[in-house]
Amino acid sequence: GAELTDESVSGFDADPDQDGASNLAEFAFGANPKDAKSAVSTAAEMQALTVEGSLADYLTLTITQRTDSAVTYTLESSGDLQTWQTAPDIVEMESQAAGAGLRTVTYRTSASAGSSYVRWRVELANP
Repeated sequence: GAELTDESVSGFDADPDQDGASNLAEFAFGANPKDAKSAVSTAAEMQALTVEGSLADYLTLTITQRTDSAVTYTLESSGDLQTWQTAPDIVEMESQAAGAGLRTVTYRTSASAGSSYVRWRVELANP
């Protein structure tokens, strides 16, 4: 109907449920863009992990993401919130089904452990 052609409701940057997450973010992270209680869920924590025989601190990030190829996910890091770069060395640690077309994934990265800020950049694979 009319909502599909209304950019303020159906646009990628729209936030019809006014929960602070855009339609694109809610689509990418498995939330419902029309339900403010259906929030984008991410978790980040530092963990001491043994990797290839060496104990080190890693930033671990857990997200719900789509299992299809409709969206690309890029972890970015910054020391100043101005200059962002792709975080190297991101490794998928575990994944489990999280409903139809979704999975919950935990990643680790050593590169972001020294950065002050990280973010996920999501883009439609074929806009």
